[in-house]
Amino acid sequence: ISESSFPLTTMGEVTNFVNGFAFRSSDMFSLKTHNSSPVLKIGNISPLGNIDTSKIEYHELSENFNNFIVGEGDFVVAMTGATVGKVARINSGSFLLNQRVGCLRPKEEILPNYLKFFLIGERFYDYCQSRADGGAQGNISPSEIKNYQFPLPSIEVQQQIVEELEGY
Repeated sequence: ISESSFPLTTMGEVTNFVNGFAFRSSDMFSLKTHNSSPVLKIGNISPLGNIDTSKIEYHELSENFNNFIVGEGDFVVAMTGATVGKVARINSGSFLLNQRVGCLRPKEEILPNYLKFFLIGERFYDYCQSRADGGAQGNISPSEIKNYQFPLPSIEVQQQIVEELEGY
């Protein structure tokens, strides 16, 4: 199947983007309490596309943070530093999303496993690296992430592609 035979879409058209919150380091702690949640930071995004919770920190929960809760099925992307464009998928649990970590939540018109191949692949990472600007640490904006283009076939064709790539 040729990618060029499908219409292009943008990340912003097929996902909802959530920005992280600037949690203060002084308000975080290393042991979970009954009213806390783990805070997902850039360092928790593993190079293998998973969430690394080995050095997780916690923050008290509050209704003020409801818009920053991410969880199973969401994709998170590093937006600052040497690893701009590094992406992981949350397979279980929920987290508070820290600043400079973006969340991409798939909409109905895209299969999450189809989206995964674009987000975790080298092409998206290279795109983010090339669009990152700033001084010592590169930064990519939410709008640059939302502008990333890729082919979007029908759901049925997406499913066929996923099955082929996953070796079913």
